[in-house]
Amino acid sequence: MNKQTNEKCIICKNTFVPDTITPEYGIDNHGHKICFVCCGKIDMKRFKTAKVGDKDYLYYNHETNTISNFPGTFKIAGGCHTHGKHNIARTRIDIWFKVGDTHFHGVQYGENTQILHTKCVKGDYTK
Repeated sequence: MNKQTNEKCIICKNTFVPDTITPEYGIDNHGHKICFVCCGKIDMKRFKTAKVGDKDYLYYNHETNTISNFPGTFKIAGGCHTHGKHNIARTRIDIWFKVGDTHFHGVQYGENTQILHTKCVKGDYTK
Protein backbone atom coordinates (compact mmCIF):
# COMPACT_ATOMS: atom_id res chain seq x y z
CA MET A 1 0.00 0.00 0.00
CA ASN A 2 1.28 3.46 -0.92
CA LYS A 3 1.90 5.75 1.99
CA GLN A 4 0.89 9.36 1.25
CA THR A 5 3.40 11.93 2.46
CA ASN A 6 3.07 15.66 2.70
CA GLU A 7 5.21 17.54 0.20
CA LYS A 8 6.40 21.13 0.50
CA CYS A 9 6.54 23.72 -2.31
CA ILE A 10 10.06 25.11 -2.76
CA ILE A 11 8.63 28.61 -3.45
CA CYS A 12 5.73 29.27 -1.06
CA LYS A 13 6.62 26.56 1.49
CA ASN A 14 2.98 25.43 1.65
CA THR A 15 2.42 21.72 2.03
CA PHE A 16 0.32 19.59 -0.27
CA VAL A 17 -0.65 15.93 -0.30
CA PRO A 18 -0.29 14.18 -3.66
CA ASP A 19 -3.40 12.22 -4.62
CA THR A 20 -3.73 9.10 -6.73
CA ILE A 21 -4.49 10.91 -10.00
CA THR A 22 -2.01 13.81 -10.04
CA PRO A 23 0.98 14.52 -7.87
CA GLU A 24 -0.37 18.06 -7.14
CA TYR A 25 2.97 19.63 -8.06
CA GLY A 26 5.27 20.42 -10.95
CA ILE A 27 9.02 19.91 -11.03
CA ASP A 28 11.46 22.61 -12.15
CA ASN A 29 14.73 22.09 -14.03
CA HIS A 30 16.55 21.47 -10.73
CA GLY A 31 14.15 18.77 -9.50
CA HIS A 32 12.40 21.02 -6.96
CA LYS A 33 8.69 20.42 -6.36
CA ILE A 34 6.43 23.42 -6.96
CA CYS A 35 2.72 23.52 -6.05
CA PHE A 36 0.20 24.12 -8.84
CA VAL A 37 -0.59 27.66 -7.57
CA CYS A 38 3.06 28.68 -7.84
CA CYS A 39 3.26 26.94 -11.24
CA GLY A 40 0.50 29.29 -12.43
CA LYS A 41 2.42 32.34 -11.17
CA ILE A 42 5.60 31.14 -12.89
CA ASP A 43 3.71 30.54 -16.15
CA MET A 44 2.16 34.03 -15.99
CA LYS A 45 5.57 35.63 -15.49
CA ARG A 46 7.15 33.52 -18.25
CA PHE A 47 4.47 34.49 -20.77
CA LYS A 48 4.53 38.18 -19.80
CA THR A 49 8.30 38.32 -20.35
CA ALA A 50 8.46 36.17 -23.49
CA LYS A 51 10.50 37.40 -26.44
CA VAL A 52 9.43 37.29 -30.09
CA GLY A 53 9.92 33.75 -31.37
CA ASP A 54 9.65 32.01 -27.97
CA LYS A 55 7.52 28.86 -28.19
CA ASP A 56 5.53 27.02 -25.53
CA TYR A 57 2.47 24.84 -25.03
CA LEU A 58 -0.82 25.67 -23.35
CA TYR A 59 -4.35 24.28 -23.52
CA TYR A 60 -7.24 25.89 -25.40
CA ASN A 61 -10.86 25.12 -24.60
CA HIS A 62 -12.93 26.29 -27.57
CA GLU A 63 -16.22 25.86 -25.68
CA THR A 64 -15.25 28.43 -23.04
CA ASN A 65 -12.71 30.31 -25.22
CA THR A 66 -10.10 30.06 -22.45
CA ILE A 67 -6.40 29.31 -22.53
CA SER A 68 -4.72 27.69 -19.54
CA ASN A 69 -1.77 25.70 -18.26
CA PHE A 70 -2.18 22.02 -17.35
CA PRO A 71 -3.53 22.41 -13.79
CA GLY A 72 -5.64 25.45 -14.74
CA THR A 73 -3.88 27.82 -12.32
CA PHE A 74 -2.86 30.14 -15.17
CA LYS A 75 -5.96 31.01 -17.14
CA ILE A 76 -6.71 33.79 -19.61
CA ALA A 77 -9.55 34.60 -21.96
CA GLY A 78 -8.96 33.63 -25.55
CA GLY A 79 -8.62 36.33 -28.17
CA CYS A 80 -9.52 36.30 -31.86
CA HIS A 81 -9.66 32.88 -33.45
CA THR A 82 -10.31 31.35 -36.83
CA HIS A 83 -11.28 27.83 -37.85
CA GLY A 84 -9.59 26.30 -40.85
CA LYS A 85 -8.60 23.04 -42.48
CA HIS A 86 -5.47 20.96 -42.02
CA ASN A 87 -4.22 18.32 -44.46
CA ILE A 88 -3.56 15.68 -41.78
CA ALA A 89 -5.52 16.66 -38.66
CA ARG A 90 -8.54 17.77 -40.75
CA THR A 91 -9.20 20.91 -38.68
CA ARG A 92 -7.11 23.71 -37.30
CA ILE A 93 -7.86 26.60 -34.95
CA ASP A 94 -5.63 29.67 -35.01
CA ILE A 95 -5.92 31.97 -32.00
CA TRP A 96 -4.28 35.28 -31.23
CA PHE A 97 -4.08 36.42 -27.62
CA LYS A 98 -1.99 38.49 -25.29
CA VAL A 99 -0.62 38.11 -21.79
CA GLY A 100 0.10 41.52 -20.32
CA ASP A 101 1.56 43.49 -23.22
CA THR A 102 3.04 40.42 -24.95
CA HIS A 103 1.32 39.02 -28.04
CA PHE A 104 0.99 35.38 -29.05
CA HIS A 105 -0.27 33.21 -31.87
CA GLY A 106 -1.44 29.70 -31.05
CA VAL A 107 -2.48 26.76 -33.21
CA GLN A 108 -4.59 23.79 -32.18
CA TYR A 109 -4.59 20.85 -34.62
CA GLY A 110 -7.51 18.43 -34.82
CA GLU A 111 -10.71 18.04 -32.84
CA ASN A 112 -9.56 15.54 -30.20
CA THR A 113 -7.07 17.68 -28.33
CA GLN A 114 -6.80 20.90 -26.35
CA ILE A 115 -3.04 21.31 -26.86
CA LEU A 116 -2.23 24.80 -28.14
CA HIS A 117 1.15 25.33 -29.80
CA THR A 118 2.02 28.95 -28.96
CA LYS A 119 4.59 31.39 -30.29
CA CYS A 120 5.35 34.94 -29.16
CA VAL A 121 4.80 37.31 -32.08
CA LYS A 122 5.50 40.94 -32.87
CA GLY A 123 2.51 43.25 -33.15
CA ASP A 124 -1.12 43.20 -32.05
CA TYR A 125 -3.34 40.78 -33.96
CA THR A 126 -6.04 40.52 -31.28
CA LYS A 127 -8.29 43.26 -32.67
